Amino acid sequence: MAKTQYLLTLITLLFTLPSLASPTVIDVKVTQASPQFTQTWGKLVGVRILTSSLSWAEGPAWDASSQTLYFTDVPQSKLYQWRANEGVKMAMSPSGLAVGHEGFRETGINGLIAPGNGTLLAANTGERRIDVISLSNWQKTPLIESADGRHFNSPNDLIQSRTGDLFFTDPPYGLTGGDDSPLKQQPVNGVWHFDGKRVHLIDGTLTRPNGIVLMNNDTTLLVSNSSADNPVIMRYERDHQGHFGTPVRWFDMSAWITPERWNGLPDGMAVTESGLVFATGPGGLYVLSDSGSLAARITFDRPLANVALDEQNRTLFVANQNRLLRLVFEQ
Repeated sequence: MAKTQYLLTLITLLFTLPSLASPTVIDVKVTQASPQFTQTWGKLVGVRILTSSLSWAEGPAWDASSQTLYFTDVPQSKLYQWRANEGVKMAMSPSGLAVGHEGFRETGINGLIAPGNGTLLAANTGERRIDVISLSNWQKTPLIESADGRHFNSPNDLIQSRTGDLFFTDPPYGLTGGDDSPLKQQPVNGVWHFDGKRVHLIDGTLTRPNGIVLMNNDTTLLVSNSSADNPVIMRYERDHQGHFGTPVRWFDMSAWITPERWNGLPDGMAVTESGLVFATGPGGLYVLSDSGSLAARITFDRPLANVALDEQNRTLFVANQNRLLRLVFEQ
């Protein structure tokens, strides 16, 4: 009887205490790995759940100077930080507009950049602008608020060049009704460039521009299109005058979309120093070479939003639906 009672008590604890019942390691698989990926990244040795209490994880941005990860929950309008010795802490709530603001489907901050200078650069979906956030007092200062006298739709993701220029995407995801929202002022869902003084439209033809990265010494811009009808990553080459030319389809993810379309669409990206692109998409991460060939796939059981790298290019931080994951590789 004593053993039986002990087992019943243990089972009860496992199902009633979240800290014990929640798994700290989950199954993530690396498939279709090329020699290029294996030689540079080696073997996946650990997957950890940093948090699983989000409604939709986004962000994430790694600040090497403070060894801090910043990430967001856009629908709940919250911004978080994580350090290895402290765990997850709330940093801002609301991060953008308050939840439930009339006319808005998502009200928080989405994509982040951590320049390592005591600030964050943020795509503020709810307040429809690009902000600078002070890490000392969590105050937001608007940096880019409009283009051609019109509010943006809902800035989604952003990247900064070595010279300080900003590039960002502006789909209508934050607005109730999307393209049909009466609050939508921009005639396009744009890919934008801010040179420090003015905002320039790079491309207004994508239906759902989303993730955005620079590579090849900032001469190449990649933009993902989160559309089930056209799930592609577009590539733009920059000339000597700094202008980006006609976009080309660089990588098409159509073949991996399931009939139910539950497993994700092209979204966030991160680029390694060696030129590999980690791109989220249907079913997981796609590791792509500079030529757009598939170097590996990393499959997950839930849709992904965005991904960030640490400064050593050995760790991936992945926004995985309601979870924020940490993937560690070793050679």
